[in-house]
Parts: sequence; C-alpha cells; structure tokens
Amino acid sequence: MSIPRKRDDETDTVCTACGQEIRADDSSGGTGTHVMHLDCYLSEREKRRASPSARRGIVVVVDDEVAIRMLFQVTLEERGHVVTTAATAADALAVCATTTPDVVIVDMFLPEGSGLEVIKALRRTCPTARIIAITGGGTWGGFEVLATAKEAGADVTLRKPVPSNVIVEAVEGLLGTR
Repeated sequence: MSIPRKRDDETDTVCTACGQEIRADDSSGGTGTHVMHLDCYLSEREKRRASPSARRGIVVVVDDEVAIRMLFQVTLEERGHVVTTAATAADALAVCATTTPDVVIVDMFLPEGSGLEVIKALRRTCPTARIIAITGGGTWGGFEVLATAKEAGADVTLRKPVPSNVIVEAVEGLLGTR
C-alpha cells in the first residue's frame, strides 16, 4: 500500500474547532488563521447564533423584494441580531405590534401601503424603535422620498442598492453596538 504524496501546493493544518488535521490547497497564497472543516464552521456559527449574549438587537426588515429581505436577514443574523421580515405595510405593523423591535428597516414603496405610513405608525406605537428608510426611487407626489421619510421620523435614510456592510453599519450604529 502506498501513501499518497502531498503536492507542493498543499499544506497540513489543523481545524481550529475540532483539532483534527486538514489537508488544504494553498495555491491561492493565502495564510488563513482560522481554518475549519465546513461542518465545524457551520456548527460554530449555530452556537454563536444561539448564544444569548450574541443577540445584539431585534430588527424588522420591511421590503416587498424577497431578495433584499433575505440578504438583510442573513447578513444581520450572522452578526447576532434577531431578524423578522415583512413584505407589506400591514404585515410590518402586525410584526411590530407583537415584538418590540430595536430597529426597523423600511422600504418606502410597498404594496398595499407605503413606508411613510409605517414610519408614522411606528412613531405612535413603538416610539423607541430606531428607523432606517430605504428606497430605490426619488420623488413621490413632487416630494423627495427620503427627505419626507426623515421628516416623518426616520433616523437614517439610505438609497438602494444598499450594500450589506452599509446596512450592518447603520443598524449597529443606531444600536450603539459597532
């Protein structure tokens, strides 16, 4: 029986989670300090999510575009936030009535209602929630949408597309957890 020989571009390293050897392809020239088996990484990530100390804020994401809701949800959950999503103004208000959100991210253009209605309602029913208004549009009825959102009570306004790192900075800046 012959022992397979290691290629020159392979290195032996140890999984930082379980301590077992990993044979890794090092052709990229990278020098990672935290190398893990995929299963170990996923297990560690779930432990972080389940840890009460990791939960930094309760966030509600309101957007009719499923891709945006999912992107923001996954990104913020990976940072330890508890995230709930809603696709309509009515759903958003129902979710906010049953939770006490720290931050609500609201798209200004929603089916069956508007983000402006959500912001005004939140200021009455959930005055401690911090609000981030987002939109890809510019004006509505002759008024600049994000300026109107700010006047209605939004704490932060962002124009789409909003990169995930920017939404993290905005949420954690409002929470004071950056």
